[in-house]
Amino acid sequence: MYLSKRLRAIASFVGDNTKLIDVGCDHALLDVYLTFNRKNIECIAIDNNKKALIGAERNIKKYEMVDKIKIIYNDGLKNVSINDKDTLIISGLGSYTIIKILKKANLSNTNNIIIQSNNELYILRKEM
Repeated sequence: MYLSKRLRAIASFVGDNTKLIDVGCDHALLDVYLTFNRKNIECIAIDNNKKALIGAERNIKKYEMVDKIKIIYNDGLKNVSINDKDTLIISGLGSYTIIKILKKANLSNTNNIIIQSNNELYILRKEM
């Protein structure tokens, strides 16, 4: 399966034996790739765009990952609990959106956060 350089770089930070929470999953290719290439991975693919989730569902079915990747239509991390063994990925979004998601979430037990912003990195660094 093809995965962009950007998504491969993000994937390089994810190890085995984790629950992955992918906010802004878009097409869920990162989730599919990690499920294929890491041991004992559980993925939750989240997006607030129903059209994106249709594409995610299509890819998850195409790669026969329906029982391994859960799709959630959600605004950020609303009503999603994260523990210290989970890995949170927020990528492909703008800095202001990422800041908004992180500020609304309870991340006190979160040790692994991977963030990739599409713009205004200095604002993200300053705020977080």
